[in-house]
Amino acid sequence: MHFFVFLIILSLVSILYILQAMKQSLDRAANQKTESKREIFAYRLDKNWEQTSWILLKVLAESPIGEGFYATVSKVDLDFKGKKLAFAKKTFKNPDKAVQITEFQHSLDMRRCVKSAGLPTWQTYRPIKGESQILMTLGNKKQDMLISPHNLWEKEKVFLQGCRANLLEDQEVFFQDIFSLIQKSSDNKLSLAWDACFLKVHDQKVSLLVGDFDQIGVWKRNVDEHIIFSSNIEQLWLFLLQIEKNLNIQLYSDFFNFLIKQQNSGLINQKIDLKNLKAKVLYTMNGALD
Repeated sequence: MHFFVFLIILSLVSILYILQAMKQSLDRAANQKTESKREIFAYRLDKNWEQTSWILLKVLAESPIGEGFYATVSKVDLDFKGKKLAFAKKTFKNPDKAVQITEFQHSLDMRRCVKSAGLPTWQTYRPIKGESQILMTLGNKKQDMLISPHNLWEKEKVFLQGCRANLLEDQEVFFQDIFSLIQKSSDNKLSLAWDACFLKVHDQKVSLLVGDFDQIGVWKRNVDEHIIFSSNIEQLWLFLLQIEKNLNIQLYSDFFNFLIKQQNSGLINQKIDLKNLKAKVLYTMNGALD
């Protein structure tokens, strides 16, 4: 009698294990099905920067890249008509919904201003339907790499070290890129931020791209031009110092000599005290950014 009871109990336990295994299997299948159905709708923007039609993109994978005060950024692999594409996805995180919308909209507005001013920026910058999120290009068909020098991972430092020689060799061209950025932004009354710029690397050649719009603004009409110009010099100088710090390469002092040449050529207003500005940049970097 006891033996038969034991067999019944054993059978019931076995059945329970089988049922549990089946449930886990069904749960995994359901999760995989849900994962395979993750989709987002990215808006296209017309020539007036208005949202028009949207395209359907399937999310294949997503992993975090970094986090700032205003937003988090992740890398997403997307399927578009059978083609795998890699993008950065920026998610605005302000707890106040009204503020969240404002920061999200500010980002779109400043990207429009940057693009209209002729500054190099993201090829793709698309709002995601129903979300305070943006899709941004990580590179392009030429396999350009976009890197922020402000929060470098170790592998990015190693990668940039490989560009060190070319950066030294083409330093004058690199400085001209920076100066062009200062000129165009100032002509359009844009206030740049030192952490708004990214390095764009192609075949170990380094150039610039304006990629973070959170701290970019537009100056009031009555502000003197040399004040705007001075402010943008300061911010791009801080950007250079950050590169110098990470690559152990002399840029800060060399850029000062470059600016002196531009001022002597009449391209920089004589009201701008470059020596004082140089000291201010160094103090800001050592006193506030470290």
